[in-house]
Amino acid sequence: MKIGHTRRVGTAHLCHDILEKIISPRYQLTNSYLVLTPKWLQPGDLLRVVVPSGALRDMMAFFQGVEIWKKRGYRVELGTEFARLAPRCREREWGYLAGTDAHRRQQLLDAFKDRECRAILCARGGYGSTRLLEDWTWPGQGESLREGYPKWLIGFSDITALLWSQYSAGISGVHGPVLTTLAAEPQWSRDRLFGWVEGRPLLPLFGRGWGAVRLVVCCCQEI
Repeated sequence: MKIGHTRRVGTAHLCHDILEKIISPRYQLTNSYLVLTPKWLQPGDLLRVVVPSGALRDMMAFFQGVEIWKKRGYRVELGTEFARLAPRCREREWGYLAGTDAHRRQQLLDAFKDRECRAILCARGGYGSTRLLEDWTWPGQGESLREGYPKWLIGFSDITALLWSQYSAGISGVHGPVLTTLAAEPQWSRDRLFGWVEGRPLLPLFGRGWGAVRLVVCCCQEI
């Protein structure tokens, strides 16, 4: 088996304990598949913004989120398609959505095909991402996806559909704050997000669920 490529692993031939010792930390054994974690981010990396779901309304919150990433030393690119569509979104030209399905799909496609881009930041959630997955194929589906296009996809809420779809193609992402909610996150939450994508170890989370049940979450919200 070639390490670094997603293959079914026959449990009759290889046991989980052995695989854990030979597989790079950037790969996880999940449901008999090898799933790639993109390379850790570092200041200077290029991050691209996409709006795959609902239209942007709160521009102040959005730019606050962009500024947080920039202050960490990252280059954040909005892209020509974003700049062209943003004013029309504010005029509600497409109702709740941030553009036609074709427009929003192209934003996502351009970001994934940009080999310099290291992560894709979703501007907001809402509704609409599942519409992009109709007749959708991730760029370089299969082996070349892992070799040429693996990059972080970061978001939550409606973005979860995209995260699961990417995961099924063998690439993990982060179920974390979108740009319009990042500034409102407590500092410990931001620290966990940046700690994970920058490759630092994370401490377990402790909390209480409904019914005063004590919860321990031992990993980042990664998909």
